[in-house]
Amino acid sequence: MLMLKLLKRAALSLGALIILIVIGVFAFEITSPQFGSSPTTDQLNEMKTSPNYKNGKFVNLIETKMDLGFRSFFTTMSEFITAKNTKPSKPLPSAFDYRNQTTTDSSVYVTWFGHSAILLEMEGKRLLLDPMLGSHASPVSFFGKRFGYQELIQVEKLVDIDIIVISHDHYDHLDYSSIKALDVKTKHYLVPLGVGAHLKGWGVDSTKITELDWGQSVEN
Repeated sequence: MLMLKLLKRAALSLGALIILIVIGVFAFEITSPQFGSSPTTDQLNEMKTSPNYKNGKFVNLIETKMDLGFRSFFTTMSEFITAKNTKPSKPLPSAFDYRNQTTTDSSVYVTWFGHSAILLEMEGKRLLLDPMLGSHASPVSFFGKRFGYQELIQVEKLVDIDIIVISHDHYDHLDYSSIKALDVKTKHYLVPLGVGAHLKGWGVDSTKITELDWGQSVEN
């Protein structure tokens, strides 16, 4: 009888702990801006008109199977956990040359900031692609930290950005802290259909945002 009571208490305590964890995670998600925002009703209705939006979600133009299966999942996780030589043993050398000058029609400058972030200066325009310039590519600071550089990326030196282009809204391509730091220096954004909701939620002026579906284009 005593053992049964102890088991019941343990079960109740475990249940209460799980509930508290779920509530904590939910509260963290809804109060943390780095998670972005969901589309409004009008934005969602616009997305639904896309020929690439089916059964409540966007689908790839080419059929892509995402289900790894039970065995494949654990094989992949095992390889991920046991992988070696996944990060440099010392800070990487760096030489970030911010030209920040008006480029002529015949000159092209490319600056790579690591991973997806590229500054492309050409035809008198300055385009910044997927500027993940923060310290970590995740919603929390203790996970997904970028490799160390001998010289830190100095975001404040980036000025007069004509267009920021976002390819998709994974954390390693769309970074809250980077957008907040760069918005005042940026004239316009080109983003996939639906991603504009994140930018608007972060305070970006809606008139600066152009959303495009697959196959669409725009001239500026």
